[in-house]
Amino acid sequence: MKRKTSGFVILFEGCMILLTYCVIVLFSGGTEILSTVSNFIDLPSLAILLLFTVPVLVASGMGNDFLMAFQMGKKQSSLMQMKKTLEAVRLLQRLVLCGAGFAAMISIVLILRGLDEPSAIGPNLAVAILAVLYGIIIESLLIPLSAYVQNHITDAMNVEEEEFALTVEEETERNIVSKKGEDSAAVEEMNEKV
Repeated sequence: MKRKTSGFVILFEGCMILLTYCVIVLFSGGTEILSTVSNFIDLPSLAILLLFTVPVLVASGMGNDFLMAFQMGKKQSSLMQMKKTLEAVRLLQRLVLCGAGFAAMISIVLILRGLDEPSAIGPNLAVAILAVLYGIIIESLLIPLSAYVQNHITDAMNVEEEEFALTVEEETERNIVSKKGEDSAAVEEMNEKV
């Protein structure tokens, strides 16, 4: 059975997130989907999230391993490389959640410093929540990628087990044939003595 590539999985997940957003906006009474999009864009929160995750992933030496997840269906990889790729994806999952919490905490600290201006609390709180939303969205994209890599590892392990079983079976057959040959030689030798 041919598996879908990781790019397709990520694209499908992104489309599902976008569709969910549109349904929520429409059911909440929103008529202008594009005008509400600007309420969900905060580049500083996204920058903090990315600056918290990407350098740590690269510094850990797993940057290339993470990128291998996107080549998993196209390129043949060893079982060890697939396991390293899975670890890199899982590391990024943890980093994204920590980075989202970090960005939210920075925003909350800034909100608490400006409590003397009550009109700014709402917009600033929305920015703090956006950092968490970005983390959740990125995490929801990484979950199927992690499952995709795990499935490739499982398939590779099954293939190795089947190859090992065939090797053991062939070795057993050779031993049986060899033993039969030794037994028939021993019988002939005994017949010659008699």
